[in-house]
Amino acid sequence: MHLLHLPNELLQLIAGNLTIDQDLNALIQTHSRFYHLLETQLYEQNAHFGESSALAWAAAHGRIEIAKKCLRANADADTTGPLHKSNFKLNLRTCPSIILPSGYVYECGYPDNRRRSTPVMLAAVCGHVEILDLLVTHGADINRVIGDCT
Repeated sequence: MHLLHLPNELLQLIAGNLTIDQDLNALIQTHSRFYHLLETQLYEQNAHFGESSALAWAAAHGRIEIAKKCLRANADADTTGPLHKSNFKLNLRTCPSIILPSGYVYECGYPDNRRRSTPVMLAAVCGHVEILDLLVTHGADINRVIGDCT
Protein backbone atom coordinates (compact mmCIF):
# COMPACT_ATOMS: atom_id res chain seq x y z
CA MET A 1 0.00 0.00 0.00
CA HIS A 2 1.28 3.45 -0.93
CA LEU A 3 1.54 6.17 1.69
CA LEU A 4 -0.80 8.27 -0.42
CA HIS A 5 -3.60 5.78 0.24
CA LEU A 6 -3.35 6.14 4.02
CA PRO A 7 -5.89 8.33 5.82
CA ASN A 8 -4.72 11.73 7.05
CA GLU A 9 -4.87 10.61 10.68
CA LEU A 10 -2.35 7.82 10.07
CA LEU A 11 -0.07 10.12 8.11
CA GLN A 12 -0.11 12.59 11.00
CA LEU A 13 0.76 9.78 13.43
CA ILE A 14 3.65 8.72 11.22
CA ALA A 15 4.86 12.30 10.95
CA GLY A 16 4.59 12.69 14.72
CA ASN A 17 7.19 9.94 15.11
CA LEU A 18 9.66 11.73 12.85
CA THR A 19 11.35 13.83 15.52
CA ILE A 20 14.13 15.17 13.29
CA ASP A 21 13.13 18.20 11.22
CA GLN A 22 15.01 16.94 8.16
CA ASP A 23 13.08 13.65 8.15
CA LEU A 24 9.68 15.31 8.33
CA ASN A 25 10.75 17.88 5.74
CA ALA A 26 11.85 15.08 3.39
CA LEU A 27 8.42 13.44 3.69
CA ILE A 28 6.65 16.75 3.09
CA GLN A 29 8.63 17.35 -0.08
CA THR A 30 7.60 14.05 -1.67
CA HIS A 31 4.00 15.03 -2.48
CA SER A 32 1.80 18.13 -2.36
CA ARG A 33 -0.76 16.27 -0.22
CA PHE A 34 1.87 15.70 2.47
CA TYR A 35 2.96 19.33 2.24
CA HIS A 36 -0.55 20.69 2.80
CA LEU A 37 -1.29 18.18 5.55
CA LEU A 38 1.98 18.32 7.50
CA GLU A 39 3.62 21.72 6.94
CA THR A 40 2.17 23.22 10.13
CA GLN A 41 3.33 20.16 12.05
CA LEU A 42 6.88 20.73 10.76
CA TYR A 43 6.97 24.29 12.12
CA GLU A 44 5.41 23.21 15.43
CA GLN A 45 7.96 20.42 15.77
CA ASN A 46 10.80 22.85 15.08
CA ALA A 47 9.47 25.25 17.71
CA HIS A 48 9.13 22.46 20.25
CA PHE A 49 12.13 20.19 19.57
CA GLY A 50 14.40 22.27 17.32
CA GLU A 51 14.87 25.31 19.57
CA SER A 52 13.09 27.50 16.98
CA SER A 53 16.08 27.27 14.64
CA ALA A 54 13.83 27.88 11.62
CA LEU A 55 12.93 31.30 13.03
CA ALA A 56 16.61 32.19 13.46
CA TRP A 57 17.29 31.06 9.90
CA ALA A 58 14.36 33.11 8.56
CA ALA A 59 15.54 36.19 10.49
CA ALA A 60 19.09 35.90 9.14
CA HIS A 61 17.93 35.38 5.55
CA GLY A 62 15.04 37.86 5.43
CA ARG A 63 12.35 35.24 4.83
CA ILE A 64 9.27 36.97 6.29
CA GLU A 65 6.74 34.27 5.34
CA ILE A 66 8.79 31.57 7.04
CA ALA A 67 9.19 33.79 10.11
CA LYS A 68 5.40 34.25 10.24
CA LYS A 69 4.82 30.48 10.00
CA CYS A 70 7.35 29.90 12.79
CA LEU A 71 5.68 32.43 15.07
CA ARG A 72 2.21 30.99 14.34
CA ALA A 73 3.67 27.65 15.47
CA ASN A 74 4.71 29.28 18.78
CA ALA A 75 8.42 29.62 18.02
CA ASP A 76 10.36 31.45 20.73
CA ALA A 77 11.11 34.96 19.43
CA ASP A 78 14.00 35.25 21.94
CA THR A 79 15.58 31.86 21.33
CA THR A 80 19.36 31.51 21.55
CA GLY A 81 19.63 27.80 20.95
CA PRO A 82 22.96 26.26 19.96
CA LEU A 83 21.56 25.43 16.53
CA HIS A 84 22.14 29.08 15.62
CA LYS A 85 25.92 28.71 15.56
CA SER A 86 25.86 28.57 11.78
CA ASN A 87 24.14 31.97 11.69
CA PHE A 88 26.51 33.49 14.21
CA LYS A 89 29.31 34.94 12.11
CA LEU A 90 27.74 36.96 9.31
CA ASN A 91 29.79 38.54 6.56
CA LEU A 92 28.00 41.84 6.14
CA ARG A 93 29.01 42.14 2.49
CA THR A 94 26.00 39.88 1.92
CA CYS A 95 23.73 42.37 3.72
CA PRO A 96 23.69 45.40 1.40
CA SER A 97 21.17 47.33 3.50
CA ILE A 98 23.84 48.01 6.13
CA ILE A 99 26.53 50.58 5.35
CA LEU A 100 29.74 49.40 6.99
CA PRO A 101 33.38 49.21 5.89
CA SER A 102 34.10 46.63 3.21
CA GLY A 103 34.61 43.15 4.63
CA TYR A 104 33.21 44.04 8.05
CA VAL A 105 32.23 40.95 10.05
CA TYR A 106 29.87 41.01 13.05
CA GLU A 107 31.29 38.97 15.92
CA CYS A 108 30.46 38.41 19.57
CA GLY A 109 32.78 37.08 22.21
CA TYR A 110 31.56 34.66 24.87
CA PRO A 111 33.46 33.54 27.95
CA ASP A 112 32.54 29.88 27.41
CA ASN A 113 33.23 30.01 23.65
CA ARG A 114 29.58 29.45 22.71
CA ARG A 115 28.21 31.56 19.89
CA ARG A 116 24.57 32.46 20.15
CA SER A 117 22.35 35.13 18.66
CA THR A 118 18.66 35.87 18.94
CA PRO A 119 16.48 36.19 15.83
CA VAL A 120 16.30 39.95 16.57
CA MET A 121 20.10 40.20 16.46
CA LEU A 122 20.27 38.22 13.23
CA ALA A 123 17.55 40.29 11.53
CA ALA A 124 19.08 43.57 12.73
CA VAL A 125 22.59 42.78 11.60
CA CYS A 126 21.33 42.04 8.07
CA GLY A 127 18.87 44.94 7.97
CA HIS A 128 15.66 42.92 7.72
CA VAL A 129 13.40 45.62 9.19
CA GLU A 130 10.12 43.87 8.34
CA ILE A 131 11.21 40.80 10.30
CA LEU A 132 12.36 43.00 13.19
CA ASP A 133 8.90 44.57 13.33
CA LEU A 134 7.30 41.13 13.26
CA LEU A 135 9.52 39.82 16.07
CA VAL A 136 8.90 42.87 18.26
CA THR A 137 5.15 42.54 17.65
CA HIS A 138 5.44 38.96 18.93
CA GLY A 139 7.22 40.06 22.11
CA ALA A 140 10.90 39.71 21.23
CA ASP A 141 13.21 41.54 23.64
CA ILE A 142 15.15 44.13 21.63
CA ASN A 143 17.32 45.03 24.63
CA ARG A 144 18.59 41.53 25.31
CA VAL A 145 22.37 41.29 25.74
CA ILE A 146 24.21 38.03 25.21
CA GLY A 147 27.92 37.88 25.90
CA ASP A 148 30.11 40.76 24.77
CA CYS A 149 28.78 41.83 21.37
CA THR A 150 30.77 44.25 19.23
